[in-house]
Amino acid sequence: MLNNMKLKKLALIMPMLFGIGAGLTACATDSVQQQVEQLKAQQQPQVEKSLEQYLALANQGDAEAQYQLGRFYRSGVQFPKDDQKALEWFTKSANQGHAGGQAGLAVSYRDGLSVPKNYTKAIELLTLSANQEHPYGLLHLGYAYLDGLGVTQDYSKALALFQKAAAKGEKYAPVNIGWMYNEGYGVEKNYAKAMEWYQKGAALNEPLAFNNIGALYQQGHGVSQDYNEALKWYIKAAAQNNEYAQANIGYLYLDGHGVAQSDSKAFEWLLKSANQGHARAQNTIGWLYDKGRGVKQDYAKAFEWYSKAAEQGNATALGNLGYLYERGYGVPQSDTKAVEYYRQSAEKGNDVAQANLGNMYRLGQGVEKNEATAKEWFKKACEAGNKRGCEKLNQ
Repeated sequence: MLNNMKLKKLALIMPMLFGIGAGLTACATDSVQQQVEQLKAQQQPQVEKSLEQYLALANQGDAEAQYQLGRFYRSGVQFPKDDQKALEWFTKSANQGHAGGQAGLAVSYRDGLSVPKNYTKAIELLTLSANQEHPYGLLHLGYAYLDGLGVTQDYSKALALFQKAAAKGEKYAPVNIGWMYNEGYGVEKNYAKAMEWYQKGAALNEPLAFNNIGALYQQGHGVSQDYNEALKWYIKAAAQNNEYAQANIGYLYLDGHGVAQSDSKAFEWLLKSANQGHARAQNTIGWLYDKGRGVKQDYAKAFEWYSKAAEQGNATALGNLGYLYERGYGVPQSDTKAVEYYRQSAEKGNDVAQANLGNMYRLGQGVEKNEATAKEWFKKACEAGNKRGCEKLNQ
């Protein structure tokens, strides 16, 4: 069966997608959805001033209020998400030399949010912000060094910037530090350290921290594997509409870990995540439609959801599109299209697609027959642990 450059997102995409509330239990008599709704009711967004006050101050030229409005519009929490309005308020704030406004505007340039992407401009603004020790600027300059966007990639610098941001109370920073220890980026892999930093993020009520703690419990990394404990953390994150936690609850239902196995419940939770744009969840929704699990089989819907995930570069989804074209399920049969999608997926390292692409070369379907090329792809698949690839290689 079955990224995004900002580490605050990447942190949750562990090899398996995988939050703390007194009295929360994963028992049959209290459904997961009920627990999530209960927590949502307790977690209304807190703002220091009313939105009317922020608007009044911002329109009077208050740079801090302008910066806060930019963040509100970007997050889509206090206002409907609007990148254009976020850009306008960040620009007004930055033009007054406000460090937060400079950082917010930098993110607009980095990600191309209502403005053409410009990494050079983004780094210029982030450096101005970080030099003023603004936590948002420190955080995003850390992302730049982590990903090598506009600067030479440097994990040590990224870690140092995240640590400065964390010391100033930036809630994403502890999660990112935890993730670096989780994955061994710039530091020796250390799950205990990862948990320590995730806990700091959790203390700031950051849902990504809740989700990552859940993942450690689900995977048994640095702690005893405990699906029930993982579920409690995922519930905490899902109460804040975290798409990764929603997906992870879906996978628990799909596998029957910590909850009674239920394809329909898995579909329900994965759809919440998919509708927020989470690529792996979109691919899995496609797979559920493809196989008719938890929902009526519908190849056209499968194609639709695989396509959404593939547009984000999801390797598994690209391979699944190739399979639909090869079989003619929900789309006109096309070996040429199948090869196209298998190749894109295979080049991203998907072993199933590598084996399938090798078979297309062996049979001459959608591509000129070439046994040598077929064996190259079978070998790649086999080396990745794909049993079919190994069998085909030895035929």
